[in-house]
Amino acid sequence: ARRIARLTVTHPDFGERAVELDRDVVAVGEDGGDGATEALSFAKQGYLLFVRTETSFVVTVAGDRRLVTVNGRPQLCPSLTEGDTVEFGVLTAIFRSVS
Repeated sequence: ARRIARLTVTHPDFGERAVELDRDVVAVGEDGGDGATEALSFAKQGYLLFVRTETSFVVTVAGDRRLVTVNGRPQLCPSLTEGDTVEFGVLTAIFRSVS
């Protein structure tokens, strides 16, 4: 069975929302949006990319030179475990394994 996971995303301008990690790759914009690029030829902002692996998810940044911070440590492409706090700019996401 596929592992299901969820993020609790908080952004100072938009509050809090849940994001289901229900696909192999899920993009979350730095503005808290779902990562739609509207057919642009460049990223209008930085994105967190959550990528499914065999055992969990890894997270990395696209469209930006900054690293993602997980549990206070800047990293390039860390694997996530239950309760990890992911930060990118003013965006914060808490990773939860659902099943």
